[in-house]
Amino acid sequence: ALVETRISTVFSLMGGTCSAFVCYIMPSAIAYRLGERVSHNRTARGRCIVVSLGIFGLLVGVLSTSTTIASMLAGKPPAFDACKNTSHIFGGTSSEDEAFL
Repeated sequence: ALVETRISTVFSLMGGTCSAFVCYIMPSAIAYRLGERVSHNRTARGRCIVVSLGIFGLLVGVLSTSTTIASMLAGKPPAFDACKNTSHIFGGTSSEDEAFL
């Protein structure tokens, strides 16, 4: 946030890391840690599914964060910047808003 001036890039970085952690990695870690008390962990197939959910979440987090960092280093703006296209809120429209609509 100190280096990047576009708030949408900051939100992309935070969303890429936090959403994968909250949606995939934490539930699989909790289910794995609870062990036999969770019905999915009673079989080898269930444990494999729980672990694969955590690995999938790790891959999603790494890929989304690395994609955002690569576009930030390349200097490319995001495809749609919701923070930039807000002139319709204040009563006017810009050429970017008209192209989006």
